[in-house]
Amino acid sequence: MNLSLLQNFKANNFFLDPFPHIVIENALPEKLYNELSETYPTNKFNYTNQNNAILSIHFEEIQKDNEISDLWKNFISFHKSKEFCHQIFDIFSKSIVT
Repeated sequence: MNLSLLQNFKANNFFLDPFPHIVIENALPEKLYNELSETYPTNKFNYTNQNNAILSIHFEEIQKDNEISDLWKNFISFHKSKEFCHQIFDIFSKSIVT
């Protein structure tokens, strides 16, 4: 199963203005999105009423936690992988000026 947020990336999703960025509507297939949404580990984050609050959990904690689904573990693991990093570099490298 392809877990990449970039799996539906096309060249017209890339924008230079006002800075290099991408916008991908429906980045994930609906079935995958729904499964991630339904199994999101909300109990692992202390939500606050603050705007722009940082909520985090370390990857090592996620991997050890039996309450977090394997799908989420694999999704997070992929997005911290070299493969995903290379996907990002392939997209943004054209806009890097040296």
